[in-house]
Amino acid sequence: MEPKPRVVGWYRPDVAARIWLVLPLCIVLTALGALLVGYGYGRLERVDPVGLHRDARAAEPQTAPVERGDGQDLAAMWLLFGVGFVLVASGPGLTILYLRRVWKRDEFLLLRTDALIASVNGAETTIPWDAIESIRFDPDRQEVALLMRGGDRQIVEPRLVEDAEKLAKDLEDVRRKAIWNLLPQQRS
Repeated sequence: MEPKPRVVGWYRPDVAARIWLVLPLCIVLTALGALLVGYGYGRLERVDPVGLHRDARAAEPQTAPVERGDGQDLAAMWLLFGVGFVLVASGPGLTILYLRRVWKRDEFLLLRTDALIASVNGAETTIPWDAIESIRFDPDRQEVALLMRGGDRQIVEPRLVEDAEKLAKDLEDVRRKAIWNLLPQQRS
């Protein structure tokens, strides 16, 4: 019975910069919306206190007639209040949609005891260590190339790693050890 493949290491692209770019937009939309809601509510309170608090003030006797505001003022304040509310809801909503899109795109390099697994743009490729003759780093192109035993050449997606030279060394080291069953994960 062949032992179950075990994970040796992995690489993922850093998406922190893309996440940090959307957060200020969320904060600005939410803060602007909160300001508009507060301003609109405050103006409505001044322009039409009876209309806003009809139930609470119905039991109180009124000594002086309350003057209701101009219809245009009321409509403008309700519109301001509504736009502010939409902005408050859209800030986190847009952020969630954006983050969902960023995290849905799961890209990685997985180094197992039996193979190298690359997941890019939803397509997963498994390359057994035995099928790879050598792993080279091309300094001119800043890329990692897998030289296959059949003479083919495959390029590791450059956006998956920050330091391609280190990745090439790590992959070659894992490949050599995996072929000779020298990885600690291969010992049971």
